Amino acid sequence: MGLKPTYGLLPAEGIFPLAYTMDHVGPMARTVEDVACLFKALPDSRSRALLEEKYRSRNEIAKGKIRRLEGVRAGILKDHVIKELCHEAIWKGYQEVLKAAEDEGAKIVEIAFPDFDAVYTTALILTLAQASQIHRTRMADHPGGFGEDVRLLLEAGYLVSAVDYVQAQKVRAKLIETALLLTEKTECWVMPTTPNPAIPVGGTDLTIALNTAHSR
Repeated sequence: MGLKPTYGLLPAEGIFPLAYTMDHVGPMARTVEDVACLFKALPDSRSRALLEEKYRSRNEIAKGKIRRLEGVRAGILKDHVIKELCHEAIWKGYQEVLKAAEDEGAKIVEIAFPDFDAVYTTALILTLAQASQIHRTRMADHPGGFGEDVRLLLEAGYLVSAVDYVQAQKVRAKLIETALLLTEKTECWVMPTTPNPAIPVGGTDLTIALNTAHSR
């Protein structure tokens, strides 16, 4: 399992980037306990001080709870994380996580995020442009070193205009503003990391609820 902390919370030094303004650093391990150990070891002094200040009082309250998530409001994007858009295994796991959270005392809160569909287009524009900039020298010197699918995406990034990029940043700022207001109603949001499981090694297709995903 993995943890995706708040953007910028863990230092990114030494990690190869994909998109400078969106890359997150987070631990992955076999168990929640192992991820927690990694997460405690990864912050630098600035991040550690921020975490200690923000969560000291909340942790003190939590120590006396019989159920570990008692009082925690867990948000779900009810109109966007839906069964029809998820692989059967992903949706099943998602429902199991929500049930486990409720059993531990969490209150599930439905979140309505206006204009959420703009997230997909905005993220695509910014990621393509920034990834293409990061890989521009490698693409010029060794284009054959990229798989066809990755190379086509990087080439698409060259087509993003300055106007499109600036507009995407403006939309992003508005989406962040909306998200910050909505997060005041909850302690966390719960959603699948991805709607699809990984395509098996050597495979090319993965059938999901609405269509078939292709990989090269």
